[in-house]
Amino acid sequence: MSIYVLCIHGKLYNNFEANPIGLHDHWYEHEILILGGEGVMYGDDGVEHNVNKDSFIFFPGDEPHGYRNDSTIDFVFLFLIPNMD
Repeated sequence: MSIYVLCIHGKLYNNFEANPIGLHDHWYEHEILILGGEGVMYGDDGVEHNVNKDSFIFFPGDEPHGYRNDSTIDFVFLFLIPNMD
């Protein structure tokens, strides 16, 4: 199944579908709220975390991370960027 991502960047909004979303990083911090389904989030240390609906995750800037959906249902999350300064 897919990963559906809703993104809010201050006043900007977009969304996209992908699976997996490979290891990457951003210079800015961001938060993720899982809206539905279940998935796996991981960092460059190889540690994997199973997450599901209502999980909340914080990523500081420059921290490598990725996502994967191994389930049979869609994995949907809200991606928030509170400050891009």
